[in-house]
Amino acid sequence: MLDAGGKDLPGDRCTWLFGRKKADGTYEVWGWVTYHVDDFKYSASEKDFDALEKILLKYEMGEAELDNFVFCGVENATIFDTKGNVEMIEETQKEYIEQLEEIEVSTARRTEKDQPATKEELSSYRGLLGGILWACTVRTDASLETSLLSSAVAALKVAHLLQINELLARMKQTSEVGLRYRKLKTETHVVIGEGDANQDLKALKTHQGVSVLVCDALGDLEAYEKAWLFGNLVAWAARKSPRATTSTYSGETHAAGSSADVRRSTARSRGADAAGREDRNPIEESR
Repeated sequence: MLDAGGKDLPGDRCTWLFGRKKADGTYEVWGWVTYHVDDFKYSASEKDFDALEKILLKYEMGEAELDNFVFCGVENATIFDTKGNVEMIEETQKEYIEQLEEIEVSTARRTEKDQPATKEELSSYRGLLGGILWACTVRTDASLETSLLSSAVAALKVAHLLQINELLARMKQTSEVGLRYRKLKTETHVVIGEGDANQDLKALKTHQGVSVLVCDALGDLEAYEKAWLFGNLVAWAARKSPRATTSTYSGETHAAGSSADVRRSTARSRGADAAGREDRNPIEESR
């Protein structure tokens, strides 16, 4: 891929970008390729699609599907407008989520919430947790809870079995939820960060989340709600804060600083400044 002019995507060694430098010095992406084991997924602008397929001829590839297909458990659907132009691309994991099975917990066992899990229960828990973690490819709403359930493996209790079953039940009830990538007229980055209240002074831990969206240019900070509703979510994280905090204010401030760092990193990976506002107060930009 590198010999063919591909450029490594920072943070993802399985994805390459193909592009060209424009007269104004910016980098224009015209195509990309990603793969998992022996499955490829690729896209390109209409005028460059043939060129990208020629690059892929060096790999032995079987059947190819266009516009609507399943890639690594993710259902990809291309939605067209009334004129036949691409309006958006939708990613869901409905079929994958619906085939996941909850852990069997007897009625008597449900009353023993504080009891440690057996080896068999731990094995079942790890299997279901792995399935839900993969479903978080598009189910961003389950990311934080899944992260917390992951940290319970070392000291697993019956209560955690019930919690992961409840999470799976909610995900199945909303299995059609996914990500939508709309065609944009202009592009700018928006990073929205959030840190929760420090409710455990002994642990000194808070939780924080960061969402990176690419959307049409915004007029002011109040337009962030519109960005969240109509922007294209390209990266996110929801986890325990990596830094100990002693108050709600310090937790939220740290989350705001992390958001600003993510925005700058994302901008550099695209070869351009996020919105031409590197000198702006990061707390003003993070919500």
